[in-house]
Amino acid sequence: MNRKSPAGKCLLPPAEETRRLELYHAGLSDTRIAAAMGVVPSAIWQWRRYRGLPTQHPKITAPRDSRGRKIRFLLTGGCRMEQAMSPQECEIVRQFFRDLLAYSNKLPPGKKPDIARFMKGWSRLQKDRKIAARERRT
Repeated sequence: MNRKSPAGKCLLPPAEETRRLELYHAGLSDTRIAAAMGVVPSAIWQWRRYRGLPTQHPKITAPRDSRGRKIRFLLTGGCRMEQAMSPQECEIVRQFFRDLLAYSNKLPPGKKPDIARFMKGWSRLQKDRKIAARERRT
């Protein structure tokens, strides 16, 4: 049975406290520590928070464009689309988002891009890029 501190918080037995700290310092996530200790992850989160320990896995924040808007993580190459598509297909998707971002940056502040219009124009642009690439090879 856990005893209570003067502030009313439950104190862990010293062996359990030591084991949690060992797992935390070994770099395990809250979920893995919870599984090893037989508790729910939120218990580990609360335990960590009470002790002022930061998470082992900080959130990845998306980079921002010139207007301060978040750029899709896809642009950074950190997305796992590589597992589902070929490298050439991945590059096409990245190029699409780069072009969409460039298009939206040219719009007046507060105006949202017309995606359907952009996609029609982008499709024509891709055809022109392929023709130009073929001409350069010959």
